[in-house]
Amino acid sequence: MGLFNLLLYALGGWLWRKVDTGCGAPAMAEDTGDWVKSRVAIVMPIYHEDTERVYAGVMQTWESVKRQGLDRHCDFFLLCDSTEPAYREREEQMYRKLLPGFDCNRSGAGRLFLLRRADRANFKAGNIMNFLDQRGDEYGFMLVLDADSVMLGETIERLILRLQREPRTAIIQSLMLPIRSITPFARAMEYSTARCLPLYARGMQWFWGPDSVYWGHNALVRVAAFKAHCRLPTLPGKPPLGGPVLSQDIVEAAFLGRAGWEVAWDVESGGSFDELPANLLSYGRRDRRWCQGNCQHSRFLFAPGMRFGHRLYFANGIFAYLGGPLLLALICLGLIQAWRGELPQPSAPLLWGSLGLLWVQVLVPRFLGLWRAVGRDGRESRGRLARWFLAGRRARSRRGQDSGEAGRKRRLGPELASTASELALNLLLGPALFYLHARFVLEILTGGQVSWNSQSRDPRQAISWQEAWRALWLPTLLGALGVLAVQRVGFPLALFLVPVVAGWLLSVPMAVWTSSPAAGERLVRLGLFEDLLSESETSQLGTLKESGEI
Repeated sequence: MGLFNLLLYALGGWLWRKVDTGCGAPAMAEDTGDWVKSRVAIVMPIYHEDTERVYAGVMQTWESVKRQGLDRHCDFFLLCDSTEPAYREREEQMYRKLLPGFDCNRSGAGRLFLLRRADRANFKAGNIMNFLDQRGDEYGFMLVLDADSVMLGETIERLILRLQREPRTAIIQSLMLPIRSITPFARAMEYSTARCLPLYARGMQWFWGPDSVYWGHNALVRVAAFKAHCRLPTLPGKPPLGGPVLSQDIVEAAFLGRAGWEVAWDVESGGSFDELPANLLSYGRRDRRWCQGNCQHSRFLFAPGMRFGHRLYFANGIFAYLGGPLLLALICLGLIQAWRGELPQPSAPLLWGSLGLLWVQVLVPRFLGLWRAVGRDGRESRGRLARWFLAGRRARSRRGQDSGEAGRKRRLGPELASTASELALNLLLGPALFYLHARFVLEILTGGQVSWNSQSRDPRQAISWQEAWRALWLPTLLGALGVLAVQRVGFPLALFLVPVVAGWLLSVPMAVWTSSPAAGERLVRLGLFEDLLSESETSQLGTLKESGEI
């Protein structure tokens, strides 16, 4: 699956070079003479969320919708599934606080509604389907947001006009880029996502075409098609593999494909945002639910009528988590053999070929992302980046003659430093992540289950040493034992083990340090992990983007 993902990155890089759309700036709605004809419901399912953050995100999106003139076509729905009275009361207060921004619902559009249901059956999927049953027939399209989502009016209009022009398309998934990252963990992931995800998405769009995937939010949905075909079953048997479907979005896309509808992507970066977990353990808790949901997809992998693209995506998601325990078992068996002195001598071509392939998978996406970021001013600056790598410092000094080129050259240094820093953090945190994936799969296979709870939206959430030790004591122990094994295997086998052993041994201090808001702010002051937002996006997002505080 790693080679398949590498192929998608390479395709994305080639397609980006041909299309040359630039980075970061949102594409404006195409001037085709079309106008918005459909009523659109903007829906945000929430469950035990930070209402101040929800308020800020709703107002940010709605103000942009109004600036674009879309408010006369849209209504906004808060689909509140909270069960605790304290959360319900805060949601009611938030609703009253939001109403003046919607002109207190005085007109026939541009209104705000708060909907509740009697129970939380089928979690988010059930919440959205309840809305469609209650109010869906009033609208042609539905824009689905998460509690941490923000979308700009230009992007929403582009999606609406495209869905109006494509009558066989049921969903258009926008490309989401993260914001409000404060800690080193989130900043590094935001940096990598902003540069690499658009390339990966272009490769996905080319490969899957009309069988593309749906990520469950920041997407525009055709109400009639979704309501008719996306009622999810309750899987037979007990959780974790039975019961409600947790990773519901790809299943909904597959059901639409089975019914003859198309699922498309909007790969223009800009105007669609969400947030990342602030630390390794919050990321792991979210991944635990996704792991269980992806394992449930084995029930749909060979279901009749599914399209090839969706079957392949099911398989890719399953093996993304099964790879963790398989790799952990392989490393542990190798360590045991090393301790016993029975490690066989591998073939040199096989050994170096495997190591080279591993580094190609690690480096190629980052090089393409760097190439894209530095080349965002067009083909000429991409050529400069290639010459920079090939010709060295002397060629750079000859080209730094005008101020515009000097400005682009100043960007190259921080981009290189940021890419190297992100790679180092990824290599050190990766072993802890695949240990967590292995643990998740083993928990599921032994009957452990997880419920759908709200995730932390606090961008400054730090991890204490006690929390990190409780979660990561076992990989720390494996790392200590691995140090002894590395001494036994010698060169060149140690080249495979050292990154994993170092990541395990340092998993606790790395989890703590990468969750520190102060450390993240120091990295930003050093010029690392610059975002790729346009001036328009930065000005519209305002304080929501700048400080992570509301």
